[in-house]
Amino acid sequence: MDEFGPAIEQYEQLRAGHLCLGDRGMHTAKLALAYARSGDLATAATCGHEALNIARSTRSAAIVRELRKLEPWSSDQRVFAVTRHLGDV
Repeated sequence: MDEFGPAIEQYEQLRAGHLCLGDRGMHTAKLALAYARSGDLATAATCGHEALNIARSTRSAAIVRELRKLEPWSSDQRVFAVTRHLGDV
């Protein structure tokens, strides 16, 4: 996680701020990717689900595009539970 720690910290801070829903969704999707790249697939999936729910609410194609970057980790069932629903948005 050392390599991705700064990115994770930054996105955690950004999503904790007062953001519009779309921005929160995008930062949460980026946070999911940072966690996946760090090897923490459980947290990546948790953040991915949150971002997916926001993408559904906002109909944001940008959030969906960001979440598609999780597909290389879809062999993990938790991540797959996110990526399999991206076409539904």
